[in-house]
Amino acid sequence: DFSGLIFDWIANLLGWIQAQSNIISYSINSGTTEIIYSNLHKLTSLTVDSHNGLVTGFDLTKLS
Repeated sequence: DFSGLIFDWIANLLGWIQAQSNIISYSINSGTTEIIYSNLHKLTSLTVDSHNGLVTGFDLTKLS
């Protein structure tokens, strides 16, 4: 179960939310995968700031 796919074009990383609680990154350059954040709650969306190397997760269901 995954959602929120993002791509950091500067670092060549893919990122996604797994099971609404982990943010996973995949390095296109090295072929490695790692959990960069874990034990978060109800994530539904990701954003990436490639210039500053930041990934942020949000629960957009609370906006309605």
